[in-house]
Amino acid sequence: TTEIYTLSLHDALPISGREVLRQEAAVAWTGAAGTAELTVQGLPRGLYRFGAALPGVPDQGRFAALAVLAPGQTRLSSVFDTLTPIAKRGGPLHGVDTSWIETPANLFGFRDLGVNFLQVHLSPAQLDNGEFADLLTFCQAAGLRFALNNETANWVTNSLAPSGASRFAAPGGCHRWDLEPAALDAAAATGLFEGMVYDEGEHMQLCRNRIAFPRKSDGKPYLAETTGMTLPEAREAFIGGVRQVNGYHRQHGARMIVESVFPALWHPLAEAGVTLCPKLLKEDIYPVVLALSLGAAKQYGAELWYTPDFWSLGNFPGHSVEKYKTALRLAHAAGVDNVYTEHFMGLCRVRGSTYAITEYGAALRAFLRDYLPAHPRDYTYRDYEPEVAIIRFPDSDWGQDSCYYWKCLYGALNLTPTPETAEWMQVFSLLTGGRSDPRAVNANSSVYPKYEQPLLFPAPPTAVYDHLAGPELLRGVHTVFLCGITVSGPTLAAVGERVKQGAVCFTTARLCPERVRKQAEKLPARVTDGKGSWVVLASFRPEDLGPYEPLLPPVGERLRLKFKGKTVCAEE
Repeated sequence: TTEIYTLSLHDALPISGREVLRQEAAVAWTGAAGTAELTVQGLPRGLYRFGAALPGVPDQGRFAALAVLAPGQTRLSSVFDTLTPIAKRGGPLHGVDTSWIETPANLFGFRDLGVNFLQVHLSPAQLDNGEFADLLTFCQAAGLRFALNNETANWVTNSLAPSGASRFAAPGGCHRWDLEPAALDAAAATGLFEGMVYDEGEHMQLCRNRIAFPRKSDGKPYLAETTGMTLPEAREAFIGGVRQVNGYHRQHGARMIVESVFPALWHPLAEAGVTLCPKLLKEDIYPVVLALSLGAAKQYGAELWYTPDFWSLGNFPGHSVEKYKTALRLAHAAGVDNVYTEHFMGLCRVRGSTYAITEYGAALRAFLRDYLPAHPRDYTYRDYEPEVAIIRFPDSDWGQDSCYYWKCLYGALNLTPTPETAEWMQVFSLLTGGRSDPRAVNANSSVYPKYEQPLLFPAPPTAVYDHLAGPELLRGVHTVFLCGITVSGPTLAAVGERVKQGAVCFTTARLCPERVRKQAEKLPARVTDGKGSWVVLASFRPEDLGPYEPLLPPVGERLRLKFKGKTVCAEE
């Protein structure tokens, strides 16, 4: 039998598209494959999308994207002047992580997803061959805001600029790619540039770039050399290095954004003025990611973005569509507005000139079109009101001792994890009712089953603050945990005042005030202080709590956050 194949042709200009041709054609079948042909004449310069569908079979639709260039033109960018903006200026960023591959199918994929932001992985070669200039032209024509990603240096030891200089040789013997001033200025001149993304910057600092360099070598530091220092010295050196890089970008009208896979170094980064961008999905333990990022942003007034990442232990996509939907809703519940998904190829399947939006892409479109308007928020992450505070020196231990990962706190060859640096992981195990492992707070560690992450465990509204936390951060906090290598004197005094007002503070003997320690002759001990009390412990293992376990905050049935007096529960 002969079936009719309906083919339509749309121009690429507005978001909705304007149909310029519709035609029915007979399908010639060879087994399960059908072919139909049509001829199009006289199209003006521009980008066009062809759509094809069988009658009554909408899920078999196909799209192909093509460009019509003027005679003598060879670059797709020559038709960018025909585009109409597809994104409105201002408002939250909802986007995709992508490589810049200049094909009509990719550009239509961006449009059809309904995003307004691109986080673009740039290669050094694209700076030199004209593709970077094309990217800027496209973003201006389409009205898309964008950031640039320098991940290439994470994998490659060197790249030479036309001058012969190494692009990846950074000051202080570091290895990373600080984009050249002329490129930053050109991006900023568009008025759409959001900043430079240092992809997994905390990972590169902790592993000393031993992905680009041999894994058994000493590698090279990413943001600061810390070898030979103490932990406090390493923290100061790291903050100093980050401030220099951040200041360089500010001089050229750009943010420094650090995208993170491990829950480490976020407080020093925030203190240095960096925009934090933790990954969701990936190998996350969600209560930890939320408490650490919301706490760092609150303490230092840092900008906070999230990026759901489909990768999981080397698999792509390593997470289900349902888990992706949860990650999008979780970012919204956490009060974060700027969210982009890694990677575009999981949202839109491109094969040559043809493309199709995947199940993941359909989930993103539905989230932007339906979920967000139906779930308005009257708060942001800056309004976070934790009921539990974990106060610790930010030592960068996330569980390296439990797994294959390099044992280099702050990227220092001489700084290894200790029982003291691991204490905060024991605290999280208490707060999740034992669901998170006391040996690690990221599922890159083999203490967690493979491919079951991200792990959305129940937990109370919690923030992690560093050892310098002030009294304003403790307002409304009912339970405090003091752990790690040190707490500053002013912070200890602020905790003491909060205890007198009614809070319970769980602490090791070495961190509590001297007057409390003298009263805690036998551990565990509870020392009343005003309206509250100190619970002095040998460590934070469940067996060390003794009769004071009932004083822990209730775990509950869901992961909870709190904003402006209202409790928000994470949705599965």
